[in-house]
Amino acid sequence: MENRLVMTVKQTKEQQANMQSDAIEMAGWKRVKKDFPGNLIQVSMLEREIEYAKSCLREHDTGHIHTAISWLEHRIEELKNER
Repeated sequence: MENRLVMTVKQTKEQQANMQSDAIEMAGWKRVKKDFPGNLIQVSMLEREIEYAKSCLREHDTGHIHTAISWLEHRIEELKNER
């Protein structure tokens, strides 16, 4: 009886994973392969933030944005080197 329960729990988890996968595909999202564990999405978000920050730069009074961009670029390098 205990083995049946274990099998049922495993089957239920597999079914949940399949349902989640189907829901993601139905929503039009694609699964992204990670080229380094867990950091791909974070790096992608930071890169987008850098692009936005660069679009906000002006000739004067944006030193704080330059500092933020520099820090974000450093953080991306840290994340990429955590492999």
